[in-house]
Amino acid sequence: MKTFMPALAPVEPAKQGECYVRRPRNGITCSSTSGFEDAIREGIARATKTLENVTGAWIKGHEVVINNARVTEYRVRLKVTFILND
Repeated sequence: MKTFMPALAPVEPAKQGECYVRRPRNGITCSSTSGFEDAIREGIARATKTLENVTGAWIKGHEVVINNARVTEYRVRLKVTFILND
């Protein structure tokens, strides 16, 4: 699993649909080589694998990774809203 790296640090190419949680309070970070919308879809899909009753998500942030003057990776940070079971 890949850890979050600031945009200025050297980065490895993203695997399509790669998602991870660095700190629970920061939410889910997901990356895509296709675009922001795909990264959001992958993040929601990953969240619903382990969370029940997901009702929404807030896009906390987004960034791109640039290599050789081209965008090579799109990243989004999501805060996921869900209802707790009793």
